[in-house]
Amino acid sequence: MRFPKLFFRASKDAWYVQLGKRQISLGKDRDEAFERYRVLLLQERGENPEPAFRRLTAAQVFDLFLHWSSRHNEAKTYEWYQSFLQDFSDKYGSLEAEKLKPFHVTRWLDSHRGWGEASRRCGTIAVKRAFNWADAEGILSPNPLKHVKKGPPKRRERILTADERQQILKAARGRAFREFVQALQETGCRPSEVGKVEASNVDLAAGLWVLPEHKTKKKTGQPRLVYLTPAMLELTRTLMERYTPRHTTASATTLPTGGLPTTWKAAGRPNKSSCAPADTTSRTTPPRTASAT
Repeated sequence: MRFPKLFFRASKDAWYVQLGKRQISLGKDRDEAFERYRVLLLQERGENPEPAFRRLTAAQVFDLFLHWSSRHNEAKTYEWYQSFLQDFSDKYGSLEAEKLKPFHVTRWLDSHRGWGEASRRCGTIAVKRAFNWADAEGILSPNPLKHVKKGPPKRRERILTADERQQILKAARGRAFREFVQALQETGCRPSEVGKVEASNVDLAAGLWVLPEHKTKKKTGQPRLVYLTPAMLELTRTLMERYTPRHTTASATTLPTGGLPTTWKAAGRPNKSSCAPADTTSRTTPPRTASAT
């Protein structure tokens, strides 16, 4: 059996290994890089390298969790976790995982003065998720961050008036973005959901968008049905006519595959303030490790 070799990337001043299509950073120290490499290979074979786990750093716990996440979560979910874990790792990644305290999470959150309640809650969720996973996998027990409180979600009860909705539409620049905002208003969907709508998701005859991939898919096991208002039904029909290739004959009940404007799809990108990572199984981008020296 051939094993992938470690290589040193001078531009990053770090050791890397390529597992399949994924390039994983193992840190700057050569000896630590080989130890992390050993842990990853044993995990690939389904073995539990217990002695190595006794002195894992926080960054190594994040590496292992992100390695798992890259295989079991959607790409956007992985990137959401990675963004927060990398940030925490930059500050406390070199500390031994078992010596971390809730105090360290508090200090990390407080170092981001621009973060509101939602961002602080998201950051806490990401860090706790990684350590809860490590505990459940038998990698790190007991979980030193078990009692960290993530805080309640902030509910938004503010409802826009009809006049305010019109003002927002008028302020949206460009036809494609204005239509995207209109779709958000008319459907109540998340930006990422609107940005993914394709021909297979649309049934104009029934006045529906059928979304097979959504936040609660694992719980419900059912696609999400979005009932279209008359205005949204008309907009969907308009998009069908606008983006149907001239050399094809489109059905009156479908949109062309990938026919939504590129601006719509770009608007669905994840950000740190979103606490709703999707949880499906597709993956399109190589993972970036959370290792820090």
